[in-house]
Amino acid sequence: MAKCREQRAAVKFGFLLGKSAAETIVMLKTAYGDAALCKSRVYEWFSSFENGEMSIEDQLRSGVLSEDVHMGRVEAKFVPRLLTGEQRERRLQALFEPSPLSS
Repeated sequence: MAKCREQRAAVKFGFLLGKSAAETIVMLKTAYGDAALCKSRVYEWFSSFENGEMSIEDQLRSGVLSEDVHMGRVEAKFVPRLLTGEQRERRLQALFEPSPLSS
């Protein structure tokens, strides 16, 4: 994904040129394709610029929840992979053999 800060600068540039948010969205889609900021984000940035906030930096957040529960962000993904013949065989045996606990 293209850097968000870079795209925010492009949104600010469109704003300063007098372009509408819709026109800026089209320009971003042309330049960044599927990696472009979503429409709602562009409108949010335009709203910030119209209200006089001209910074493209993220606002500081307190992080209270993660500090209170002493937890960080975890990203889980399922990654498909192919089983070897031996792994496939063991998996099938485990699925169809009765469990020793079920006796």
